Parts: sequence; C-alpha cells; structure tokens
Amino acid sequence: MKKLLFLFTVLFFSQTLFSYENFRVHKTVIVDMTDEVTPTKAVLEVNDALVVKVPKNPLFLKSLSLEVKIPPEVAEFRDSVAYFLYTDVKPEPSANIIDYKANRLFINTFPTRLSCNLLIPLFSSVVMKDTPYSLVLPAGMDNNSGYVFFRLQLVMKGTPVNIWDSKFIIDVKPVLDEKGILELNVFAPKKQDVQEDFITGTPNSVESVNVTVKTENTSLEKINGTGIYTLYIDNQIPTLVDDKIILPVGNHHLSIVSDLYRSEVRSVMIEQARTTTLDIVLKDITPLIEITAPDGVQIFLDSEQILNWNEPLPVTEGEHLLKFNIGGYEKIQSFEAFNGKTYKFSLNLDVQVVESE
Repeated sequence: MKKLLFLFTVLFFSQTLFSYENFRVHKTVIVDMTDEVTPTKAVLEVNDALVVKVPKNPLFLKSLSLEVKIPPEVAEFRDSVAYFLYTDVKPEPSANIIDYKANRLFINTFPTRLSCNLLIPLFSSVVMKDTPYSLVLPAGMDNNSGYVFFRLQLVMKGTPVNIWDSKFIIDVKPVLDEKGILELNVFAPKKQDVQEDFITGTPNSVESVNVTVKTENTSLEKINGTGIYTLYIDNQIPTLVDDKIILPVGNHHLSIVSDLYRSEVRSVMIEQARTTTLDIVLKDITPLIEITAPDGVQIFLDSEQILNWNEPLPVTEGEHLLKFNIGGYEKIQSFEAFNGKTYKFSLNLDVQVVESE
C-alpha cells in the first residue's frame, strides 16, 4: 500500500511540474537582451508575465540571472505568491496577449525575505549549481524559441488587498561564457604573379570574418579566405563558429604560415564577450638584407653600389657578394640568400689601444 501511495505521489508531482496548461495573465512585460550583454529591468505585479528576449543561438549568453526584490507584504505572507517557468508557449508572447497555453517547467513560492536570485540556464547543456544565494531553475529555452517566459501568480486565499498592488522589481542580468571573439584581418601587398592554385582555398584556410578593407591602404589587399596562408592559434587550426573565431578569455599565441609570404607570430588578449580586432600585414617572401655601417662607407652588392642602406633591401635567391670600402680599406663578405630570410650585416670600426712603457 505504501508503494502504491508513493508511486501515486511521484506521478502526481511529475504531472504538476511538467504539464501543459492554459492560463491568463494580467499583462505581459517584454524586455530585450538580444545583444547578450546589456542588463535590463522589469516591474511586475501579481499575475503578470515576464518575457526576456534573447538570441536563438547566443555566442556568449549562457543563462539569465533574475534578481527579484520581493515586496514586504508578500514576504510577510509566506507562500502567497508563486513564480513559474514555461516553455513551448502558444501563441507567441506579445504585450497584447494575456491568454496562453504552455508547458510548465517549474513552480515555487517566494521565500520570507526581501530578495531572491534565480538562475535560468538557456540550454540543458549549461551546467550550473545552486548556491546559498541563488536557485537554479530548469533550462528555459531548449526549444530555441528566442525568449524565456517567467510568470507570477497569487496562490493563497485570504491575503490582504495590498498584495494585489505589490511591485516586484526584477533586475535581469546576463551570465556570460568565458569567451570572446577574435576579428582577424590579414592583408598582403598586391602581387600580379600569384599562381591561381594558391587562391582557390584549402580546408585549413581562415574564412572571411566580414570586415572592410581600409581604403587608405591601397597598396594592400585583404586575403582572408583565399587559402594563401594557414592560421594556427595555440598550435591548432581554429574552428570557426558562424564565420567567427571564438576563443577562451586570456592570452593566445597566433602564427601565420604561408608559402608566398613570411611567417608572422603575434600574441593576442581575448576579453569576455568582447571582439578583439587584429590586423596583420604579411611581408613578401623575397630575401632581405639589413646593413649597419658608419657614414662614409661605400657599399657594393654584386658590383652595384648601394646608395641608401637605411631600409631593408630585397635581393634575389642565391649567392651574393657584399663589399665595404672605407679609407682605402676593403672588406668582402659572401652569402647565400634564401626566400623568407633576412640577413643582417654590421660593419664596426674599432680602435685598439695598447699601453706600453
């Protein structure tokens, strides 16, 4: 007999919590959090409904925090007002609608204190735990509806009339994932001799992240999504989410490898729920030489005199001869240049002092 009574109790409780029901509200209050990050506020009376609009596929928003300020007259009469969480609401919630049919996910009454914090995960995949200060409700948007439906209702008879005029002030705050977006813009000098097979794209190439090329930099072209380079972040090829690079909060190591341009290495800091923009201009793979020498030196590269060596100088691949002339003295240095390499030459004139008796 006890087993039958227990089974009946469990079945009745399950039906009470997870069942479709028809109900009427006094009014429907709608607030918008589709930008994911901006908190908002709502004022509800007994028998009102609160609808929080959120993105159907949020990037950072994982749950809602409802900080409810409980009116003193409601706190005085324990269990007088209940709050509900619904899903599969019909018709689509609107400020002009008061009659609904929905699946009840949760019901509870407010405690005998002046505030409480309710956490509503958007999806069941979001794992959260109760704390001494917060209560976790069931996932409120697993059906990708784009909103969370929360309702108040008077559930006790014989309450004072002033409870009907009570104001529940609800601060709706986002609970964000510890992630951010990297907006990567990769540019390169325009090349007329780029082979067609290098711009067909590869599975490892980074796709465009919807950016605009800076018009003042007419000598460059954006090469996102061309397959000219491969991007590694923390030694792995990143996975794109809706053409966006989403990374955990913190510092990340970024490297770009290309057969046509020099490899580039950067460090980038990602902030929570923010977009970090990084522009990288690739350098030509042509070998470069950098020369440091005192004024008055004559410098020749393969018999051709170099008149300005303050900037890096491009050279062809292969063997080269670099000659320095100063005051009748000559110094010759041979070297072999390879694509993607920079060679630094420094000519120093030292004065040696020898002391003798």
